[in-house]
Amino acid sequence: MSHEKIRPRLLDIDDAVPRKRKDYEEFVSSTADIFSIAMVGNYDDFSAERCGFAAKFTHQIFETDKIYGYKNLSVLIMFALGDFQVFPRITASKVVPEDMGKPDDIRGQFEKFMELPVCHSEAEFRQVLAKQSAFRPFGRRVAEYEKRSGTLVQTFEVYNVTEMSPAFADYIRRVQFAAMFFIESLNYTPSTDKRWEYYILYEKFNKSGEICYATLGYCAIYNFYMFPEYLKPRIAQFMIMPQYQLCSHGKRLLQEVLLQIASKKSVWFSTVECPNAAFQYIHDFVEASNCSYLASYAPDRLRNGFSDEMKEEAFSVFKMNKERAKRAYEILRLVDIKRGDRDEYNRFTKELKKGIYAKLRCKTLDRVSDGELCRPSDEEGSGSEEEVDQPADERSIVKAKYCELLRGYLCVVAQLKRNERPLPAPWVLKTKQNGNAS
Repeated sequence: MSHEKIRPRLLDIDDAVPRKRKDYEEFVSSTADIFSIAMVGNYDDFSAERCGFAAKFTHQIFETDKIYGYKNLSVLIMFALGDFQVFPRITASKVVPEDMGKPDDIRGQFEKFMELPVCHSEAEFRQVLAKQSAFRPFGRRVAEYEKRSGTLVQTFEVYNVTEMSPAFADYIRRVQFAAMFFIESLNYTPSTDKRWEYYILYEKFNKSGEICYATLGYCAIYNFYMFPEYLKPRIAQFMIMPQYQLCSHGKRLLQEVLLQIASKKSVWFSTVECPNAAFQYIHDFVEASNCSYLASYAPDRLRNGFSDEMKEEAFSVFKMNKERAKRAYEILRLVDIKRGDRDEYNRFTKELKKGIYAKLRCKTLDRVSDGELCRPSDEEGSGSEEEVDQPADERSIVKAKYCELLRGYLCVVAQLKRNERPLPAPWVLKTKQNGNAS
């Protein structure tokens, strides 16, 4: 089936017939079902009509979630591996006749949303792919790692970008455009705000004797000012492209990002903006792995509970706040509990629930002081004053939060138990040791 736009037969006046509602509905497609995404190095690898990864979110681009003018519509949004130039490949069995209206301009909508041009033909995109060997990463290389499988050795590099250029502004906009199909409500970062910085993960490989780079993912960070002279970096966006997921690249990229942040004297501590469950898992995994190298988090000390020494060492070495340091402790303690040791497990769960209860009570008291609770009713003496949550309600809330927290922890624990040292030793430990020695 051709991937080019199908030209309808022009109708004569005598051919015109009354149209029914269902005639128009045949040419309406839901955006939830028609879009797929692919990172492309060789165009011929994507000759099949149905290929790529299904898009999860499209409402930011197509607000009505509907496209008019095509029958059996399929759109494969192809991104060049290196510079992420875009080619929306549109396939349809039929285009709406002219007397039934004009079909939606899909490529035009992409260009309007990105404020950048896209490729309009297969030939144009093939030319783009032929030039990918000329693409080079932006910024400064800060890390490199390898993955081995038999005789195959793959090389991956992390680059840090702190200065915006017109070329990088266009590049990161295309990368974020791809990420929008998988992260709900993701926005473009403004190119004029100098507080943004980026970490980009690339695969470095040899193709026909030429060094090439493929974009695997990125992390966008906003550096908030913190009085009097510190920064509080906030991880705002984090994405590994779908075809590179489930290969530990997210963990390696996030570990490097957190270590780079921790190595800066100007940083007080780092935070994360509205993490989803997938990122929360990676974040917990990386920080628990990092903390497992600290003396205060040794197994024999974990059994004594969370301590000020743990809090201070996690802050000093990794710029972690108290809450993150405690989460790492709870995960590592759960790892350390031997299978079948019910007494130790019960002590741990009791401690976990106690922490949840204390946090809940603290939030409730804050709400009372803000006037959210205990407000008198409009009618005096009606006896219908709102009251602070009853103990029974608190117990159910604590139980729900405990179950949710434990589910998240157990996913991390299962991975940590499979490999005693799943991530390399944090290089900031050597930096700290050398600094102390000098």
